[in-house]
Amino acid sequence: MCQPPFTVRVAAGLLPQVWRGALPGWSFAGAGAWLVRSADSRRQATSRLDGAQSAGVIVVAGVTNLQFGVPVDGFPVAYAPVRYPQGQTGVRVAGVGYNVAAALATLGGWVRLATFAGGDLLGGAVDDELRARGLHGPWVMAGQETPRSVILHEPGGERMIWTDLRGPSQAVYPPGVFAEARTAPTGR
Repeated sequence: MCQPPFTVRVAAGLLPQVWRGALPGWSFAGAGAWLVRSADSRRQATSRLDGAQSAGVIVVAGVTNLQFGVPVDGFPVAYAPVRYPQGQTGVRVAGVGYNVAAALATLGGWVRLATFAGGDLLGGAVDDELRARGLHGPWVMAGQETPRSVILHEPGGERMIWTDLRGPSQAVYPPGVFAEARTAPTGR
């Protein structure tokens, strides 16, 4: 089992970076999440993603945030002191790390999400959703404040996103906890 020295740092933009070189078995999943396949999964020819049982675990490291969606008539947004978009606003857990982990879990993968959940009111909503999806575990670290985003979207599909990363943009994910996520038995 390969365990080279490494640090996972959540950088501006919440793209986890690996220092001291790349780790074997890591692959980049997109604009803000890293997937790590455990040593066991690299030895397996099949995976649950292919419909077969596997002892392998996929570790996803990335941001989890609360996202607020607000419809607008178009851009630029005309000023109005109050709007009442009845039944059109939305709130959901999102973030690249969460989205990748949730998709893989839905497809049947053994997934561990290495992320931060804030210790604030919004973090409680994030924790509840992670538990409901089976993604909460010892690899979800308590953070100070939950990242959040507001997405304005118009009927034609154009959208504008404001993201406030809060504390996790400077947080350091504990390397020992990350190493445990990679190597702990699948029963956890």
